[in-house]
Amino acid sequence: MNKLKNLLICRDFEDWKTPFYQLLEGKSNLIEFEKEVYKLSNLEDILEKDLYIDLLSYNYEDKSQFTEILQLVKRIINIDDFYRWKLCNLLKESGLDFKNPNLESITNYELPNLLLEIYGEMEIGEVGQGEEQAKSNITFLKSPLKSDLEDYWVTIIGEVVQVGLAHHGNIIIFMNNEGIMYIYIELTNKMYIGGDFEKTMSKLLFGLDYGKLISLPAIDNL
Repeated sequence: MNKLKNLLICRDFEDWKTPFYQLLEGKSNLIEFEKEVYKLSNLEDILEKDLYIDLLSYNYEDKSQFTEILQLVKRIINIDDFYRWKLCNLLKESGLDFKNPNLESITNYELPNLLLEIYGEMEIGEVGQGEEQAKSNITFLKSPLKSDLEDYWVTIIGEVVQVGLAHHGNIIIFMNNEGIMYIYIELTNKMYIGGDFEKTMSKLLFGLDYGKLISLPAIDNL
């Protein structure tokens, strides 16, 4: 079940956070946000006192306060939870069935196989302007593909398999049996540590910073 938990990211969402997520995503305006917030009868018990007072102190009809309100929302909401919520919505829009009855019987699979048992052949996202760089589309393979990386990459990151492509095939997504994913840009021969499934998908789909670039050793004739 722990393996599934790493891959089935649509879990443990708290309903009260939804209006905050929607404002951050731009799916609601300040007036709509205010209405939803006032419907949350237990919000005073959830938030720290100063955050709750600040939240109620704004004039939500004054659009000039939008930036300040947004900064307050970012203090209330964990940004990783926000990206997981966005990712979950994208997966649902792409047709993922989270009620697949077969999932309970495949937990003995290696993580790359389990990943593609759930997401195999799914296409998600689109190329465009992202938050920190261009966002990508992702196409998952049907089954893991043996890596054809040069030996020096295998020496550095260990054994991995290919599980998907991104950005119209210009980026290759690799994964090891521990669930760590790697973002490989073939044209420039650059490799980034994507992290776990949730982090890697958020980086690619929302155009976030890829993170740590893996340094190549000084090898002649690379």
